[in-house]
Amino acid sequence: MTEPWQSDSEQLLQADPHVLATEDSFGAQPRLAKDVDYAKAVQDAWKSESKSFVPTKGHSVVYSCDVTGEPLYGHMIGPKEVSTTDLKQVPGIVLFHTGAGPQDLFLHWKANIVSHKLGGAKVLIADMISDESGWAWGSDRSKFNTAKDVLLPESGIHDVLQSRVQAAVSLLSREIGVVPSRIAALGWCFGGHAIQELVLSQSSCPLKAMATFHGVFHPILPKSSSPNLTKSSSQCNVLICTGQEDPFVTPQTVSATATAFESSLGGTNQVKVVKFKHVKHGFSNPAQDFNPNPAFCYNQQAATQSWDQTIDMLKSSLSL
Repeated sequence: MTEPWQSDSEQLLQADPHVLATEDSFGAQPRLAKDVDYAKAVQDAWKSESKSFVPTKGHSVVYSCDVTGEPLYGHMIGPKEVSTTDLKQVPGIVLFHTGAGPQDLFLHWKANIVSHKLGGAKVLIADMISDESGWAWGSDRSKFNTAKDVLLPESGIHDVLQSRVQAAVSLLSREIGVVPSRIAALGWCFGGHAIQELVLSQSSCPLKAMATFHGVFHPILPKSSSPNLTKSSSQCNVLICTGQEDPFVTPQTVSATATAFESSLGGTNQVKVVKFKHVKHGFSNPAQDFNPNPAFCYNQQAATQSWDQTIDMLKSSLSL
């Protein structure tokens, strides 16, 4: 796939689930779902939530970071201005993907909903692994594991990861109509690593708000070993939403991460941890009902509560 592709939420909602779960779906667009059950579950949930507003369009974007120069394949969603004479100033939201990569129907759903709820915000689905076609959906995880090792090396120095997440924020901040001082970020699962890097580097890449949903976090190096652990003077609110039966992130890890966030941001009142009892990994995605892995399970109550709290935090932090 070499040409940029245009997305229309109405098109994605009405598409054949078999097509969405197929490599090179629509002939030129990426694979957007694990399988038919995944695609249909997300479509049904999206349709239920989007009955009251006009669908949003989007387009693919290719960008890169300073460290590797490798192309990154994101997707920009939100109202596209046709003139610069009467631009509406809007906030920007960056979404960071799970281990399934950036080509995910679930992220298109969330991008459309958050754009609507925040009054036409521009939303960037960011890419951390250079996945243009949706290859991360494949059952062979070797390519993803290689990409993961680049982002999270044993040394604990995450220069590539930090550069890629900051490149996404920089790209969105330059988008016409976006107010650079009103940017926030959300991360799911593997996207927790991205949020972690952004919080710990707030002094060089300030955002107004961030949230994670069943986010996975990496061990944090002592300050003497990590150049990222610098205290920020900016006001940023962080919400960590986690399931107490999530086997991929222990309570100790969540506690240590929250403590590091508080230290970086300079105040405990800026970091909120919401723990859901009897809730597993992937609780925010209805498609996890079809995941045979017992570590994953959708939980409607946790999904609704975490999303509502996130929207409330974004509206407050972004002065909407």
